[in-house]
Amino acid sequence: MMLTHEIDPNERTICGHIDKSSRGLPGWQGPYAPAGVAQVKVTDAELARHLAFVAGMGHPCGLEFHADAHLEQHPEYNWQRPLLRDLKANAWITVSAVATSTQAAAGSPGR
Repeated sequence: MMLTHEIDPNERTICGHIDKSSRGLPGWQGPYAPAGVAQVKVTDAELARHLAFVAGMGHPCGLEFHADAHLEQHPEYNWQRPLLRDLKANAWITVSAVATSTQAAAGSPGR
C-alpha cells in the first residue's frame, strides 16, 4: 500500500477490509466493523469494446469473511449476528451483453 508502505488489507484497499481495520471508517463504520466490499466489477477498453466486464463476488483479493469467527473476536458487533453471513471468495467471471453462439443457438439470454 502506497500510503503506509505495508501489505495490510484494511479500509484503504480496494477490497475494503473494514473488518480488519483498527481505524474503521470514521463517520460511517467503527473499528473492525463487519463491512466492506461484497462484489467487484471491472473492465478495460478491450472488454468494453465487446460490452463485457469481469466480476467477482466476495473480496477481490480472495480473503474470506467468517461471521462467527469475526464476532468471537469483536463481540461489540453481536447485535448484527441475526443478519451477518459468511462472505466466501469466488472465482471471477466474464459477463457479456453479447450472446455467445451456444446461447444464441439455444435461444437463451446472454447473462
